[in-house]
Amino acid sequence: MAKNQPAAVPAVVDAPVVDAPEVVAPDVAAPDTPDVPDTKAATVKARVLVDGLYGKVDDVVEVTQAEADASSELDSDADAVAYAESLKA
Repeated sequence: MAKNQPAAVPAVVDAPVVDAPEVVAPDVAAPDTPDVPDTKAATVKARVLVDGLYGKVDDVVEVTQAEADASSELDSDADAVAYAESLKA
């Protein structure tokens, strides 16, 4: 083979086209969807401890309990929330 010459490409053979079998979905009932909790019922009040993502210091916000527990910027203790609310009165 000469330098810089492409290798020979084999000829394409015309093959007959075979129809694929038709695939039909079986009659299957849709899976049960899990109950989605009511987001309003799943929220708690929390006092904002630092200016940031949730607002300003001593704001009271509503978040999920999991979010309040995971964040170091929030305090969902009832006394902390009551204190922050008393500052706004």
